[in-house]
Amino acid sequence: MNPMLSCLICGRECAGRHRNHGRKKKYCSLACYNVARSRVKKTCETCGVEFEVRNRPADKARYCSWPCTLQARRIRKHLHRPYMDKPLLIKMYVESRLTTEQIGKSFGVSGSCIVDWLREYRIPARSPNEYERPRGPESPRYINGQSTLRMKLYGRREWAALRRVVVPRDKVCRHCGQPKIKVVLHHIKSWSGFPESRLDPDNVVLLCKACHDWVHSKRNTNHEFLSAFTASGTRNSPQVAPNQLVCLR
Repeated sequence: MNPMLSCLICGRECAGRHRNHGRKKKYCSLACYNVARSRVKKTCETCGVEFEVRNRPADKARYCSWPCTLQARRIRKHLHRPYMDKPLLIKMYVESRLTTEQIGKSFGVSGSCIVDWLREYRIPARSPNEYERPRGPESPRYINGQSTLRMKLYGRREWAALRRVVVPRDKVCRHCGQPKIKVVLHHIKSWSGFPESRLDPDNVVLLCKACHDWVHSKRNTNHEFLSAFTASGTRNSPQVAPNQLVCLR
């Protein structure tokens, strides 16, 4: 049985397949076929240039070329993601002098996302000294105003002055003797148990990251680079002779 289909041009019902070769039909007559084969002019929605396409309802051409199609897709994407628009980023970052965190917060994204798009569009980044970073509750890294005492000490000038004394004095790791790029300041007397010795250069030695982890591990059975006494006055076990401590002079 030959099914009935609608013509794409006039909409009239006709036999769905050709009588001779049996292929599926799209048009009811030669006249409708010629109308479909004719070409009409349209205007590109991106660049405004006129172009010709076939005159048939199934042809929904809106753009003259593939680059115009891609540009239209980017524009539609920018409508959903405004922070991807280059002129808008230039206006907010360069002209309004907003930070990446402030721009990201206004669009509900992170500041690193804004940084990625600034790099994509090759917009030169500002130096941190050119603008004042938000502090207090306005800072994106604000955590209820709470900070550990140890982190507060690491951010003070006294700790920086201690590093300027210890690093030139020891120069290399005091355990393995190898020059390392990543070094830490290790307290022989515990940081929490002896608060009066936290900034004492005689209580601090230079260790690399690997050796510092070893000192505070169970593998350090002889308690090297550790004080012989704990904060409560009891002696560490096993007992450590005075000559096992590091000579700081």
